[in-house]
Amino acid sequence: MILYRSIGTCLYCNETLGQKELKTHLNKHIAVLDEDKNTNDKLSFLVKVTGEYKDDPHFLYLLVDGDTEFDLLDSFLREIWLECCGHMSSFSLNKKDISQFNFDKYLDLDSNANEEDEDGDDDYYGSSDLFPGEIPFNVPVKDVLIKGRKLSYTYDYGSTTSLNIITEYVYKAERKEFIELLSRNKDFNYRCDVCKETAFLICTFHSYSDQGLFCMKCAKKHKKTCSDFSDFEMPIVNSPRMGVCAYSGGSIDTKGDGPWQGKYEMEEE
Repeated sequence: MILYRSIGTCLYCNETLGQKELKTHLNKHIAVLDEDKNTNDKLSFLVKVTGEYKDDPHFLYLLVDGDTEFDLLDSFLREIWLECCGHMSSFSLNKKDISQFNFDKYLDLDSNANEEDEDGDDDYYGSSDLFPGEIPFNVPVKDVLIKGRKLSYTYDYGSTTSLNIITEYVYKAERKEFIELLSRNKDFNYRCDVCKETAFLICTFHSYSDQGLFCMKCAKKHKKTCSDFSDFEMPIVNSPRMGVCAYSGGSIDTKGDGPWQGKYEMEEE
């Protein structure tokens, strides 16, 4: 298994560092910028977003204003990493944190106040749309995030892409933007499995074999021997959702989106 180096560039100084080093590096920049504007009533957060699995090298470092609602964070994650077909999504707490929260005030309970499920139990938080631990989209992040807290994010309940979200640092300062991208992993420069040149396409039918990534020249040859390639051809993009469903790139930071830079179109012959 190939392990790709997970590095990114700092927005503030353009220095390139590893994923772990960036956390401390970015915090130092933010601390300097916040020296003259700390407040007691405003919060913001340095948040790291990664793929679900430990060996996934993708990451985002985001500076998030405390008044940002989860709905806006959802939109950001969709637009930079995930959106393909308008699938459903959700944020959820870890099991150990569920008992600490009651989101009733964010829900319209009137329409569900007298409703009960078939077993006679009230719907969770008065709404059948939420599962235990799910965070309503209209909740401000400041009501949930604390340093070290981990959340889970799910996009698409069929061909699912799951992410981990961790709050690295908390600041007593308001931000001009709700969400600012401070760093993102650089493209991994995947290589064609045949000729080792830069790969542009993945055959998702063969993605778990040693003949799944192709440059344009080798992709044309593969198409002659793989009758499924026309249906399973996808672009190589800088996202944990690469090769899943119909995902072909994001609309935020398209220059960092991989070889296709968010402009992929199926080739016609």
